[in-house]
Amino acid sequence: MTDRVRTEAASMSAFKTPQAIGHVRRLLMVGTLACAACLTWAYARIIAVHGINAAEVVALAAFFILALWVSLPFCSCLVGFWNMTRRGSKPRSTPLDELPQTAILVPIYNESPLAVFSAIAAMARSLERTGRHPRFEFFVLSDTQLEDVWRQEEAIWSETSALMPDGVPIYYRRRSKNHGRKAGNIADFVRRWGGRYELMIVLDADSVMEGETLVEMTARAAADETIGILQVPPKPVNRGSLLARILQFAADVYGPVYLAGYQSWTGSDGNYFGHNAVIRTAAFAKHCTLPVLPGAPPLGGHILSHDFVEAALIRRAGYQVVTADDLAGSYEECPTTLLDYAVRDQRWCQGNLQHSRLLAVRGLRPASRFHFLNGVLSYVSSVIWILFMVAMASGMLLERHLSGTKLTGAPALLFAVVFLMLLTPKFLSFLSLRSDPARASQLGGRVKVAMSMLLETGISILLAPVLAYYHASFVISATIFGRSVQWSTQSRDERVIPVRELVKLHLWQTLTGVAILAVSFAISPLTGLWCLPLSVGLMLSIPIAYALGSRSLGDWLRARGLLTIPEEIVRPEILRLRDAASEEISARLQATDRTDAIQNEADDDQLRTRQIDVLMPAVVSS
Repeated sequence: MTDRVRTEAASMSAFKTPQAIGHVRRLLMVGTLACAACLTWAYARIIAVHGINAAEVVALAAFFILALWVSLPFCSCLVGFWNMTRRGSKPRSTPLDELPQTAILVPIYNESPLAVFSAIAAMARSLERTGRHPRFEFFVLSDTQLEDVWRQEEAIWSETSALMPDGVPIYYRRRSKNHGRKAGNIADFVRRWGGRYELMIVLDADSVMEGETLVEMTARAAADETIGILQVPPKPVNRGSLLARILQFAADVYGPVYLAGYQSWTGSDGNYFGHNAVIRTAAFAKHCTLPVLPGAPPLGGHILSHDFVEAALIRRAGYQVVTADDLAGSYEECPTTLLDYAVRDQRWCQGNLQHSRLLAVRGLRPASRFHFLNGVLSYVSSVIWILFMVAMASGMLLERHLSGTKLTGAPALLFAVVFLMLLTPKFLSFLSLRSDPARASQLGGRVKVAMSMLLETGISILLAPVLAYYHASFVISATIFGRSVQWSTQSRDERVIPVRELVKLHLWQTLTGVAILAVSFAISPLTGLWCLPLSVGLMLSIPIAYALGSRSLGDWLRARGLLTIPEEIVRPEILRLRDAASEEISARLQATDRTDAIQNEADDDQLRTRQIDVLMPAVVSS
């Protein structure tokens, strides 16, 4: 390893020097507190005209917490935008002469076998074009419990093995019991085979990465032995429903500003998203054993959101957790319906609530504790928002004399300020395109981008109370009623949810919205106007859910250049390779009728013998 390579890799492993990051953190803390204090002071002045009653005291306290929640991303994005305008493009590090042996892990649980193995074949072929492919080995770690699915996995694994480039093996193993879920799946690999690999790249079932990206992230981690986790942010692609298009567009347009702000204060105290990251295997094995929380689920038992905890533990051991925000070619897929989005969010909600029990763990970095707290508040804030709305309306109800000085434009002005703070990251994202005309052109031009942003913002405003309702119900269900989520397979395909099911799912939200509207306007027109953002979205939850899951509506917008992303205009090579691999594997299965053979011939001695050979390349303790 040359000193030049080590220096380049180290310089890119941190966004700034520790001293500069410390200054940014202090600036963000002061700015956030100042903004929240000013907003709360203005709200206190409004409600104190005729004195403050008990309900308004509760509203004021909730408002302060919400003001902090709004002020932090506002200030963070301001810093991120400022940094984006000052920095140039980051140089890529020179690949090492000899990359370490690296395992690429793909944990799966009742997923589509064809989609998973097609992505693996595509990544292997992309790696082959870099010439560094012999240093990588793929492991499919199956926790699949459905017999017909795991037999398909075996069949497609067998056919995919024949398509892999020379020197790139693909190993497959299945656990009969998925103890510890995904975290337990990875831990099982580390115990049994981790000692053979200096680094491991963890993917998700829907992940796919360019070969150059895999090589580059491996080189950076290998060049700096203090890196414990190097995260490459995944970009959502490849879905067509309205919801998916909104998520993809928002990630593409707003993501860079948010990420630049995030990078400005995290530095080496970054976070792990659970996939599309390279991890130092020995450090992970030694320091990242997850605790089993005392008590029963949902707040006890196995930790669901393992990634934040693993990042905190490896950081506690002195290793860096960094984000390679300059690397592209990292992709994933997103939910296509509001129901699928909510199901995934409920699992994340329970996992993040468990993190509240880890805030006092000894030795954790302050930034790691903040990541935990931030994750908890991302769901609890919905409960606080609803509490604020109820307390505010109750305070107005207790104060019957709502005429005169209280009926001024001050509440509307304060609401407008908060709304502008929420929209500021979107404005900054649009401004950033002015300095990058090529990227603006890839998104359809500034006019189409502006129209898409207006559309996305309008839908997000209507969707916000629906998600708040979901999040609040998740939090209350877990903390008060002790209901734990069931670990089920995530739906990743485009699908249509029948209207009857949507009515059943969103009926209570609709009725809640009607009740809020009626009660708030009965109190006073001012109260009704304050509660309008909450009530309208809930009242329209059924048509909103229907529209968000519509693939035809998404296609109609795409045909008009709205909510598009660059990957739809020029499809990345890795996605084209995945499409080609999918067709090739399907053709081989049809030619050999392999799927039926696996399903009907459980005693296939040839496959069984080959599976044992591939499953056990070497059993080396980590």
